[in-house]
Amino acid sequence: MRNLSLFSEKDFKRNPKLVAQGAIGQNLVMATPLQMAMVAETVANKGLVMNPFIIKSINYGSAPGEEIKLEDRYAEFEPQVICRAVKERTASYIKNLMEWVMKFGTGKGLKKIYKNGEEYFLAHKADNCVEIQAAGKTGTAEVGDKNQNGLIDADEKEHSWFIGFVPADNPHIAVSVIVENGGFGAEVAAPVAMELFSTALNMEK
Repeated sequence: MRNLSLFSEKDFKRNPKLVAQGAIGQNLVMATPLQMAMVAETVANKGLVMNPFIIKSINYGSAPGEEIKLEDRYAEFEPQVICRAVKERTASYIKNLMEWVMKFGTGKGLKKIYKNGEEYFLAHKADNCVEIQAAGKTGTAEVGDKNQNGLIDADEKEHSWFIGFVPADNPHIAVSVIVENGGFGAEVAAPVAMELFSTALNMEK
């Protein structure tokens, strides 16, 4: 993220828009997909920040067709708590808001995750199946007129963002998705995230 300490109180008083725009993640605020994934998992972990692991490759070390359980693959990566970022009740409040986004906000039009027996799948509606509630937040990051021609060129279209986790009531999968110059978060990044959720849940079986 950009170092906001480089800006003084005078800077913000001269331009109050910086504060308002920063509050919704615009203007001076910058973040990487990994940082935003950690935001999602921090909310999912009731305010605890977990140490991330970046996996370069996985050596299955087994004969073709031999099944390996996920817990065996990642057993060496034991969870490590870095710190507590927010109080548990604050994280719970944010989680509820992220559920609201998916039920009634920008994520309400997305396909939902359903479970039929042991299989997870995406659909707008599925009768006689259990819905797996997701918690998430869509985002649309403006790029600005970097070409300085007064137009929105293809490389100036908004970046499409989404962060979230599933299941909302017992989270164990968190993701961050960015599609550069993809447009609105709910239209591009969020559907990608829902596909990731469904795939990851099926892989855990």
